[in-house]
Amino acid sequence: MEKSTSSQLIIILKTSMPEFQTETYKTKDLGEAAALIVKRQRFIRIDWEGRICWFVFENMQECERLSSDYFFGELLVNAREFQEAIKRLKHRIFSYERTS
Repeated sequence: MEKSTSSQLIIILKTSMPEFQTETYKTKDLGEAAALIVKRQRFIRIDWEGRICWFVFENMQECERLSSDYFFGELLVNAREFQEAIKRLKHRIFSYERTS
């Protein structure tokens, strides 16, 4: 009985507190992913689809806004931080051991 009560509580919390809900944002653009990192978006993981990697971030709404600014050349970032973020992402990509 207690187990179902705690499950119901979790469901109620999730539906009544939308600020805690987050949808993920995915991009396969290395530069865009690096820019999102520099803009302090939380990088979650890399998803692989065959040989294509997708960079996954939290907070889809903010990432979409930043992505639009990036695409139109309106996003300003620190050049050194941007280059370092690209290096870190490349390291993650190329250190991934593929089992397929």
